[in-house]
Amino acid sequence: MVWGFAGFFGQKSNSPRDPHDQELYIRYTLARLASMWHLLWNVAGPEPNLDGDLRWMSDEEVTRLGRLIASLDPRKHPIIIHNRTGDDPFPDSD
Repeated sequence: MVWGFAGFFGQKSNSPRDPHDQELYIRYTLARLASMWHLLWNVAGPEPNLDGDLRWMSDEEVTRLGRLIASLDPRKHPIIIHNRTGDDPFPDSD
């Protein structure tokens, strides 16, 4: 099992913030890694949706990026989010 702790979009990474560039980045990563069966995709981490001043990504952004990753992944790998502890804001999210 391979699990990128910070995911596609890490809090302190220099991953793209522009939506067009994010799609190119996801496409590039999937082109290199999606053929491997033993991977799962982590949208963002660590804990992008903490409360208060610690929040660095909205739930809507996490959902948008997760859906984009899923739509571009030809193998349909599992997708996760390094989530805050407690109530999960994404229990029924696709």
